[in-house]
Amino acid sequence: MSETFSTKEYAVFTIGLILIVLGVLFGINKYTETPDLYAGLPEELKLKAEPTEIIYTEAYREGPEQNAIKYAYIGDEVAPDEGEDVARRTSESKTFVLERFEDEEGTPMEKLRTEFISKPQYYNDGETWRQIEYATTTEEVFSLSGAKYHVKKREFVERLASFIFDIKPVFAQSSTFYPDPNTETSSVDGQVTGYSDLGVTISAVYSDARNQLSGISSSDTSTTFSASSYIFSDGQRGGLTEAQIVRGFLLFDTSSLGSGAVVSAATLSVWPTSKANNHNDGLDYITVVSSAPVSNTSLANLDYSSIGTTAFSSSVDITGLSTGAYHNFTLNSSGIANISTTGVSKFGIREGHDFVGTAPLSPNGTTGVQMSAAETSGTTQDPKLAVTYTVEADFSFGQWFPF
Repeated sequence: MSETFSTKEYAVFTIGLILIVLGVLFGINKYTETPDLYAGLPEELKLKAEPTEIIYTEAYREGPEQNAIKYAYIGDEVAPDEGEDVARRTSESKTFVLERFEDEEGTPMEKLRTEFISKPQYYNDGETWRQIEYATTTEEVFSLSGAKYHVKKREFVERLASFIFDIKPVFAQSSTFYPDPNTETSSVDGQVTGYSDLGVTISAVYSDARNQLSGISSSDTSTTFSASSYIFSDGQRGGLTEAQIVRGFLLFDTSSLGSGAVVSAATLSVWPTSKANNHNDGLDYITVVSSAPVSNTSLANLDYSSIGTTAFSSSVDITGLSTGAYHNFTLNSSGIANISTTGVSKFGIREGHDFVGTAPLSPNGTTGVQMSAAETSGTTQDPKLAVTYTVEADFSFGQWFPF
């Protein structure tokens, strides 16, 4: 009986002791105040913005035992308009229109000056441009504030492994490329035209025009280029049928991507200036293909047959195609594979009848699209290729081991 009583007594004592300990711990936790994050901290090291307003961070070693965080944050001030063309502003540049005039052909021209800044200065919140501000604090304050690092911090062991095994972080980037206007230095855009009047039927004449090895004319200095099919029956020439096919060529110098770039997506955009659709038969569209002109900086009649036969994008019906605005072709896997990361990426535009090899059913009409070329003033209407890609970061020994 005494043994049973002692066991119960021991159990009660143990439970009571646990409750006392928990009560003490709870009391300590309840009545201990959280230290002030900024206690004794110089004013210049206190965070100048809410954590959600911080858009960029950079860690560096301030001394043998002290890491520091340099951060960029969205300021309260609206970025001033200093007489620039705000529509052309980027986070790291501002552009001024020095002069607007017309050339000898009456084409509107602009003389511009663009100033590039070494680091981002402006942030667009969707409505206005705001000034970006920079400040510095300690790593401890930055971490305790709850602010997020916008550049991944790498621990020593991870950095060591990266250096030894050449493992580097991968960053996603995007770049936009344009053909060179005349006089070209590395890329070109324009058109080559094929022609035939040989054959009894429309189909035979069109087929002969389509399969010509060389065109009858080429242009790479005009402000526009086309992709079209043209059929005409000339009553004054004994009913002779003529066929004319125009093919567009678009080259982009994408060598700045570099051999280590891996392209994940791309969009080719053109700016239609006019269109015609006299053969609304289901083949009245344009699509993106490859091209292989002899020269990267000029077009010749012989380039006519170098146009590709594989679609690099979905087609766009000419009836629904808007003029006076960009149309964006999202490139498929074949189109992405056609992008050179070390040289010139070569594309073309074909009209639907030309692409599939089927003649329009009736004569006397053109079906096709005329588009703005790189020779147009500025780049706001130029053909462009936007490329999204990943590339390994290139770090020096000192960046990996900042002792």
